[in-house]
Order: sequence, then structure tokens, then C-alpha cells
Amino acid sequence: MNRLRARSQSKIRMATVMVFLLISGMGISGMVTMAAAEDFTLGDIPLDKETYEKYIKVPPSERLEEVHPSSYDARNDGIVTLAKDQGSCGSCWSFASVGALESHILKKYAVGPYDLSEQQILNCNTYGYSCSGGSSDAPRYWESTGPITEACYPYTATKETCSYSCTEMAYRVTGWHTVTQSEWYFKDSCYNEGPSYWRFQVYSDFADQYGHGFWYDAGPGDVYTNASGTYQGGHAVLLIGWDDTKSAYLCKNSWGATGGPNDDGTFWIAYTGHANDLGFGMSNFDITGTPTAGTPSSITVPSSDSDGSYTVSWGASSTSSVTYVLEEATNSSFSSGLRTAYSGSSTSTTITGRSSGTTYYYRVKATKSGYTDSPWRTGLNGCVVGALSLPLTENFSASTMPSGWTTQNIGTGISERWNVSNSNNAGGSPYEMRCSWQSVNPGTTRLITPAISTVGINQVTLSFKHFLNAFQTGANLWVQTSNDTSNWTNKAWSIATGSSNIGPATVTVTITTNLNSSTTYFAFVVDGNLYQIDYWYIDNVSLTGTVANVETPTFDPNGGMHSGTSVDVTVSCTTSEATIRYTTNGSEPTESSPIVASGGTVFVPVPGTLKAKAWKTGMNPSETKSADYTAATITILYVSKDGNCDSNTPCYTSIQDAINHSPTGSVILVKEGTYPESISLGSTKTLLVKGGYDSKYEQQTANTTFIQAPGQTTIQAPSGSLTFQMLTIKP
Repeated sequence: MNRLRARSQSKIRMATVMVFLLISGMGISGMVTMAAAEDFTLGDIPLDKETYEKYIKVPPSERLEEVHPSSYDARNDGIVTLAKDQGSCGSCWSFASVGALESHILKKYAVGPYDLSEQQILNCNTYGYSCSGGSSDAPRYWESTGPITEACYPYTATKETCSYSCTEMAYRVTGWHTVTQSEWYFKDSCYNEGPSYWRFQVYSDFADQYGHGFWYDAGPGDVYTNASGTYQGGHAVLLIGWDDTKSAYLCKNSWGATGGPNDDGTFWIAYTGHANDLGFGMSNFDITGTPTAGTPSSITVPSSDSDGSYTVSWGASSTSSVTYVLEEATNSSFSSGLRTAYSGSSTSTTITGRSSGTTYYYRVKATKSGYTDSPWRTGLNGCVVGALSLPLTENFSASTMPSGWTTQNIGTGISERWNVSNSNNAGGSPYEMRCSWQSVNPGTTRLITPAISTVGINQVTLSFKHFLNAFQTGANLWVQTSNDTSNWTNKAWSIATGSSNIGPATVTVTITTNLNSSTTYFAFVVDGNLYQIDYWYIDNVSLTGTVANVETPTFDPNGGMHSGTSVDVTVSCTTSEATIRYTTNGSEPTESSPIVASGGTVFVPVPGTLKAKAWKTGMNPSETKSADYTAATITILYVSKDGNCDSNTPCYTSIQDAINHSPTGSVILVKEGTYPESISLGSTKTLLVKGGYDSKYEQQTANTTFIQAPGQTTIQAPSGSLTFQMLTIKP
């Protein structure tokens, strides 16, 4: 059934079908309108009797005489995952199904715990099950399809088009069946086959849409026994144990990890003694497949190395006693130069003998006999061998060209234009680089730095000394950048030659082009008519870089107080192609946390804390964004013409009086009767006025009539309903 709401200070659910009255200090007239109580979307749709009985499985004969323990809690066996939150979608059937599969994997293979995706079965089941409900045969979806993780396909509390590119696990459901509807068989199935899908009918004394009932008001260890109330709908949970001293079953709900009487998402429900037939039912199944080894938690690859010897390391798998396989390639798609660089139990290895000028990429997986190999964990960057790292300083202190520095000379008849000069014209100390004139027009000549790794860098500061021994106009001096020495980008700094010398001077240039790359080249360039210079001297070159940070994600809304038990938050990041990962339990996001696309929605329980952090290859991760979402405190006031509000307080005899005492956001519950009132106040409030209730405020009568025209006499609405005469709203 629709999740009613998590335990909180708030006791009223603001349903979208209810009408809010804006009472303004401006002089206007209007009316108060009511809406029917929220219709609960069925979450568990019970199987028809014929189908249920057709699929009942009789336990093996050796189990029929089995005496079960007087109490059992599957959590003590480590085979129950944490309770989750289905939100405002009638998808309890998907949570019960996924919870059962998570428990069966733990019970049969002792691997995990896995956090599997409810969104997969919600979106992709072929039975028509949705936020309007599903049945206990839903686990049969996994008879032909493997489950996937929550991190890959996060829950949105909305039925959507089936679309995912996740790796499916090898597990498959087999032998799905229903369970004979009696205490012994429920216990036997839970104990021997594993915790599984269990359903019951919910009445308002268990929980209602106003935050009342056992789920909200009972304490730890209390047992629910239905005594009264109105029918709300069918609900699916996970049966995880029992206690004969309590004469009750223990169930894991899907209304939050900290909700319910036990404050952990679980509750006790009596075997028998209910005023109404709660329609207990159960299904269970077996699973086949090979467990999947846990993916190594991280991999660290240096961005560059000077001599081809370096260390690659990775985080451990969650599966014990695995063998790690590290693969190396010379492109990021692992289609070129692929080889196994390491295989063993260590979480690091030393790479040697890699070729200068080549970028090497790495990925690692975990393997174990009897297990499916884990998915690959791929490094965020490659390692450039031979590329220098920033900061870099070159003072040209020897009589020969420094290692790695090169030149380019382009133009008809052009010869080498650069040489090392035993001079200090640029303002430094001998030696320095010198570019000489030649009668070439047009021509281009460049002095180029070695390849420099700028991975993770978004800004470079270039400083150098120079002196131009000028001749005439017609040439230009530039600083350029490139990633391949073929395609060059001009920078903001440039000088057009003239007849006057320039310098000696120190130049500082900020560079933002062709960065965040395994190979960036910087060049000092003369182009145009090379006859129009005499000499250009360069010395004391310095390059420093600033590592780029991914922009911090933003939230809309950004925390605050919210009514209801959940809030949909839009998460965005302005850094293009960044991967945003988040948590809703206050823990720090990691690279294994669920992913949300920029502009996507995250379902946050109220109260709850949303944290998000963004990653991008070659950049520092963002700062963690955090926001708290707290429950709005809603005041409930009662109105009864005769002053009898059935022990509910505060109780008023007129709507006017209740409104006078109502802070904004309040709910006013009005007992049946006729209230010909003119209402006035001098402030602005948002109130919810609800009428047509019986003496216990539990039911609402439809077809209530409301009067709008000034001066009209009171018209009695259908029996049991509330009618208003004119309500004048004025200062």
C-alpha cells in the first residue's frame, strides 16, 4: 500500500487531493472547499484464491514433523538487509520482492549484502505492476532476468520506462510458490527457505493518512492486534521471524530504516486474535546462479611517470580470498596493447619497462573459484610515460638544448631558427635560447617544451624573460599551446614587431587551453615575415599549474522543513560530464554510492540528510554538498459546534475561533454541522480546513455542498456533511 509516513513530529499528511485555503489580509471574498480523504493506492494486490492454491508448495516429508524454535530472528543469521523507504509510490510489492531476493542470496551463498534495485522490477516487470500495486508473484520477474544494484538503477518512487545499462547478476529465481496460510507453514518457509514476501490487510488502527495508529504510536516490542478501524489497503512486507512468547510474527517494512514502533523499520503482528480477517499470505522461492565477487573498491594510477617504473594500487574486494587481475592497455577503451599486468592477492603492483611517450591505462577485477568475476574497476586516468609534471622550470644553463625541448620550422626554404646563445640579453644568466631572422615569408618557427602532463589541471601560469632585437613590422610573437604539436592554439599574449626593441622584460601569461591532458606542449612562436626580426631571446621559463575541482553539486530545494514523509530534490552540477553520487542517510558519498544525473531527482526521506559529491576524470572531486530535510510541525485544531470534540484538543466552537489560534500550515478538523460564519483576520496564512467527519474524525462524506454568493441563505448538505454559509475574508 501507499507508504503512510515515517514516524516524525508531523501527524498530518498533506495530500495533493486536499484543498488549501489562503486566508489573506486583503479584502476579498471566497469560500472554503473540502476534498474527500485520500484514496490509498493498493500496494499489494492479493492473488485470487484459485491462483494462490494452485501454487501452494507442500514441504518435503522430513520437514512436516519439524518443531521450529520458539523464537527466530533472521537478522541474527545475518541474512536480512536494512529496511528501505518506498516513498509515495504503492510499490511495497517491489520492496518485499527485492528484500526477499537479497536475503536469499545471503542465506544460500553467504555473499553480500547486496543493495538491489527496486526500480528495475518496478519499471521492467511485464505484469503491469506499478505504483498502483503488484502481487506476490512479482519475484518471478527474475526467473529470466538477473537483478542489478541500487547504485546502478536508483529508486525514484515513480513508474518509468524500463531503461538501464547495468551489469545483471547471475542469480535467477526458481521454484516460486505460495505458502499454506497458517502459522506453522509461514514459520517453516521463513526458517528453511528464507525471509520472504508476506502480505496482510491494513486497517486504520495500524496506520492512517493522518499519522495515527500502531505504526506511529506503539513502542519497541509492542505487538499489533487489529481491534477496529477502516480498511486502508493491502500491504507487502518481509517476514523475518517470530516469537511464541509474544504470539507474533516479526516483519521488515518499507516505510523507512528508522520508522515504526521498533525504530528500525520492523514491527510485530499477532498470529491471531484480530477483529478483521487480515488476509495473511506468503510466497517464497529458491535461487540459482553463481555469486559475484565484490568489485575492488578503487584503483589509483599515477598521471605521469618519467622513466616507465611506477606503482598501481587498488582497494580490496568485499569478497575474501580473491585473486586480483590487473589489465593494461594503450588506449582508454582497452582495445589496443591489452595485456595482463598482474594477477595475485596483493592490492598493488609495480609496473616497469613502459615506453616513453606512451600513455598506459589500467583496470582491475576480482576473481574467485565458484564465483562470477567482479565488474572491472577502471582507473580515472592513464599514466603518461616520459611526460613531465608541473611545476617545471628551465633556465637554459648549459650550452646544449635541454632534454625534451624541440623546435618546429615551417615555410619555404626555412632552416633551423633556434639555438642556445651564450648571452643574457633576456635579463637572466647565460645561457639563453635565441631565434634568428631568415628571409622567409610567410614562415613559422616554434621553441617547444617537452610533453607535460596537465591531467587534473585547469589553469597554468607561464612566466618567462625575453628580449626582442627588432627590425621592422611584419612578424608576430606568440605563446601557443597544443596537445599533439600539430594543432596549436594562440594565447592572449602576443607582440607585433616594429622598429623598436622590446625588453628585456618578464612576461606572465595565464593559460587555460589544451589542459587536463596527458600531453600538453607550450611553444614560443614567431610567425609572419621572419625577415622582420633580428633576434628574439628567451630565458628563465617557469610553468606552474592549478588542479581543477569539480563544481559542488546544488540542491533544489536546499534542505528546510517539509510536510509529508519525503521530498523530491533536484540535484545538479555545472561541471559537464561530472558523475554525481549521493547518500540520503547522512553518510559521506563515495565512488560506490548511487548515481544521479545532473538535473535528476533524488528521493529524500523526511527527516533525512542528503549529501552529494561529484567526480570527473582528471579533476579533483567536488566538495561534499549536504542539506538536512526536517519534518514540518503541523498544528491540528478541532471544531465542534457543541464544544464536544471527543477528547481531542484544542477544541473550539467556531471556525473563526480556530482560525484565530491557527499558525500557518495548521489543519482544522471540523465536526459535522452547519456553520454560518463570517471570518475576518489581518494576516496571511495557509490553512487546511477539513469537514464532514464523524465524531471520531476518521471518515469523510462525499458531495459536501459549499455556498459562495454573498447573502445567500444556508443550504443543508447531504446528511453527515458540513455546510458553510458565506465566509467573508477581510482585514
